Parts: sequence; structure tokens; C-alpha cells
Amino acid sequence: MRRCKNCMKVYGENYNSCPNCGCTEFSDMAAKTDKPTPKPQKKAEKKPLVILVGVFFAIALVALIALIISSFPSDENAEEETSDNIGFSQQEIPTTDGFAENDTVAFPEYEEYIPEYTYTTEPEEETTKKVASKKMRVLPDVSDCYYAEAEQVLKKIRFSVKKETVKNTDPSKTGKVKEAKGLKFGENYPEGTKVTLLVYGEATPTTAVAANAAWKQAYINTVKSASGTSVRFELGYVDNDDIPELFVSTDMFHVAGVTVYTFSNGKVVKLCDSGSYGATQYIERKGYICGFDMSHGALYTLVYRLENGKVTKEFSSVDESGYDDSMLDGREREYTINGKTVTQKEMTNYYNIYFGADLQSNNISSNSSEIKTAPDIEANEANLKKYITDFKG
Repeated sequence: MRRCKNCMKVYGENYNSCPNCGCTEFSDMAAKTDKPTPKPQKKAEKKPLVILVGVFFAIALVALIALIISSFPSDENAEEETSDNIGFSQQEIPTTDGFAENDTVAFPEYEEYIPEYTYTTEPEEETTKKVASKKMRVLPDVSDCYYAEAEQVLKKIRFSVKKETVKNTDPSKTGKVKEAKGLKFGENYPEGTKVTLLVYGEATPTTAVAANAAWKQAYINTVKSASGTSVRFELGYVDNDDIPELFVSTDMFHVAGVTVYTFSNGKVVKLCDSGSYGATQYIERKGYICGFDMSHGALYTLVYRLENGKVTKEFSSVDESGYDDSMLDGREREYTINGKTVTQKEMTNYYNIYFGADLQSNNISSNSSEIKTAPDIEANEANLKKYITDFKG
């Protein structure tokens, strides 16, 4: 028997070459010897496949390592993130294109509250880096804002906010911010600074406010109690204190004058009756109440003086310069002041002392810009509420 040296196939001696692989080399074997178990061999055609699989796994391993390394931030990115202490995303920070070294650029959306950023160039680098100012914030002016609004704004820019209530006499300011305790609006403070806002509490009327309400209600009651065919009223400052005087007329005919009142010691006080045809005159804040009455060309004047809450009769006069000659029955025109006869010139000079104008004696009310006429407001509920309650002088 023969064994092929190539494929180890056993074949008979009658073959000159291996019937399996064609190899002519062989070794002789004893006829009765058992066939040895051939050693397993890899086929030559499978070797390239193993090499390709190994290469694939090697490439995959390299790619995985590169991916893991790229996920870690670089030192440059870490430095940039650290410098951006304002808390905005990268897209919100303005670019440095077109800016020279040390140019200052503000954030448009947060210009009112956020400190400006300064761009500088490191000498050893060509690229421009953003360098933020220290963690400082501008304390915005939130005075006259309601506390809830002010708190929201301050917390948004990283201030710690507290509330402290202060006394208040103005109802319109209730709940609004007065100031920041110990700090100034518009100045820089580190973020996290404790800001105590002083906030107006519920309004409580002062003595002046209470007195103001008292005279208004007292005057309303006085007008309501007046009776007549045509009740009218008006307020005006006769003297120079903070409470005006009240003028009330009840009729419009010739002898119907005006009653003048003031408010003193918590009550309404009658001063005098003055004027005619439901009107009288006064000189504002100089203390004069001027009653003028024209009858048949003669002017009758009665002037009162109000001072320290009390009224006195200053002077009375009769001026007949408007009389027609036919009414005189041959006598001279009469000019008297406090019952004493004077000339027309003396009469005019006397008026000038009180009324501050060069007046013709029979045209006092129309020629003096200082003299005001009252009353002129019809007395009804709507007018009382609107005029007296809202009166500010």
C-alpha cells in the first residue's frame, strides 16, 4: 500500500500517482497496517476570509476609541466656558468681528441690567477671546414699580430680594417700591447681593389729609342746606391759607347777594353777605371780599378784609360818576368813602390801594384783572361731588 505525501490518501500499489490529488510522491506501507488518522488541515481558500474579519474588528476598535476621546471637552472650550460667567448660551454672546482691542459691546436684550463685556486680544494668540467683567450686576431702578414686578426683575439678574414695609400717606403709592435700603439704583453690585426693597404699606391719612376731607364734607353739607330759587356756589382762596372760602347765592335778582363762609376750628363759619344779582367779587389770596352794586348809575362798594379767620369791614363807598345830569337835580355828584366826602381823583386813588389797578370808579369789576367773580356753579349732587371733593385750587 502507498500513502500520498501531499494529501495522506492511502491507495494501492497499482497507482503511479495519488488518485485523490495527483501527487506522485508517496511512501510505502505494510499491507496490514491500520490507516492513520489524517491531521486536520485548513483549506487554503479560507485563509483570506479570516484576515478580513480581523482587519474589520481592528478598525472598529480604533473608531470607538476616537469617539470616546472626542466626547471630552478640550482645554480651550473649558476655558471659554469658565470665562462665560453670565450664564448665556454660546449663541447669545455677540461676535467680536469688526471690534478693535478694548472695544465695549453691550447685550441688546439685557442692556438695561447686564454689565458690558470687553473684548481683548491676547498678545501671544491671533484669535480674539471674550473676557467678561467680574460677576457684577447693575441694580436697576425699580422705584415706583409694584413689589412683585421689582422682585421678578431682580431675581432674574441674580440678586437676593427681601421686602420691608414703610409708612405711607398716599393711597396711590400702596404696594410700590420706594427705594433699596442701603443701596443705590444704577450702581454695580456682586450677583447674589441681598437687596432689601422698601415698599409703601397701606395708606393712613395724616392730620392734614384728614383736615382736608373735613372741610370738603362740611362745605358740601352747607350747600345742600341752602334754599332758594337758584342756588349756586363756588370756592375761592380769599386769604392765603390752605383752605378755600365758600361762596353761596340763593337767588339772581338785584338785591340777592352772596353769603361767604370759611372753615375754622373744624366748623363752617359765616363771614359776610356781599354783592348783588347773586354774585360777588374777591381778590385772591389778598384777603379782600368786594361787594359791588350798581343802581341808576351810582356804584355802591363794600369791602371786607379776611385775616386769621376773622372778617372786618375795610371800607364802603358811594360813587355817582355814572349818574345822568337829569338825576342830580342841580347838585354835585357825590363821592364818599366811609361816609366822608372826597373828590373823584381821591376815590380812584383809594381804589388803587386795594385793587392794584388804574380803575374808573364805575368799571371796577370789568377793568381789574385781580378781581374774581363768584359764584358760578349750579348746586346739584354731581357738581358738589366733582367740584368740592376734587378741588385743588
